[in-house]
Amino acid sequence: MKVSIICTNYNKEAWIEEAIQSFLNQKCNFDYEIILVDDASSDHSPQIIEHYAKQFPEKIKAVFHQENLGITKTWIEACKLAQGDYIAFIDSDDFIETDYLQHLSHGFGYDIVITGFYYGAVPEASCFKLQLSDKQKVSQELSKLINADQLCFPWGRLFKRSILETYQIRFDEQMRFAEDNVFNWEFLCHAESIYIDSTQKDYHKSADEGESGYNLSFEEME
Repeated sequence: MKVSIICTNYNKEAWIEEAIQSFLNQKCNFDYEIILVDDASSDHSPQIIEHYAKQFPEKIKAVFHQENLGITKTWIEACKLAQGDYIAFIDSDDFIETDYLQHLSHGFGYDIVITGFYYGAVPEASCFKLQLSDKQKVSQELSKLINADQLCFPWGRLFKRSILETYQIRFDEQMRFAEDNVFNWEFLCHAESIYIDSTQKDYHKSADEGESGYNLSFEEME
């Protein structure tokens, strides 16, 4: 099995080096690649990415945009580069523990593998294990899980790449808000197996995400 870590960056020079170091420090017994996409950052983060890409060319693929495409298009482009059996999305201002991928590998074979996380210094509340190995069981549990923290975000999990490609599941370029939630839910519509272990909290989500306000039209809200 091989995992593709996808990390997109826009002006995160204060965090990007810690993120990349955490990717490189993974202690796992399988292959993985790192795909770093900088979306026309105006700070020094492109230079940091370039430095690591030159140091570890066998592990890191780096792409630099001259014009800002936005997070959704950047995610779509990065997915096209992935060669792994699974895709792991990690934000450039987050970081992962050294055994993050190894813990997720316990769910290899499942369509989606989900772990727990910290939000800043606070661990998420849930602490459970769940293994659903057929479509009927997934359908029965989905109504309970659909609004849980574990199913709302693209980070803190592995997506089986063959499902993304078979059903052409992509982030919606027309959405400026909650496109990651919709991406997750669309994937779950096609998932026939789920592995969750939120007792392992190896993903560290940044609590400092800056301005997050959106001026959405009525049509967008609909």
